[in-house]
Amino acid sequence: MPWKPAALALLGAATMSAACGEPSYVFLVRTYVGERDCLRTADAFDVMRGTDPGACAARCVSVASPDGGARATLLALTCGPLPVGMRDEANVAWCRAALDAEQRSNACFADGGARAPLTDASAE
Repeated sequence: MPWKPAALALLGAATMSAACGEPSYVFLVRTYVGERDCLRTADAFDVMRGTDPGACAARCVSVASPDGGARATLLALTCGPLPVGMRDEANVAWCRAALDAEQRSNACFADGGARAPLTDASAE
């Protein structure tokens, strides 16, 4: 994930901003891995200015890859406006699958597995 190395810097910037009296909050996302139908753990994506709007129901969003590749498919976990460059994807095909994975708490494992994968009834 291109933003992961910056997560600690973002959290530090939020702390510094709060210490200076300017309200800010961390915008959290989970990456949806379509090939495995699972979600990675929550990551800090950006530090936003303003009062923290809090958590809300997950919503489908995407961001462009820095190398011009496919857009990253994400679930936003923070309410409020989207960070610059992030796009609402509520009406795209992968969105329903990502929200279903969230509902099942289907977390991706580092070894390639997932916590609660869908089972194929036809395989039985």
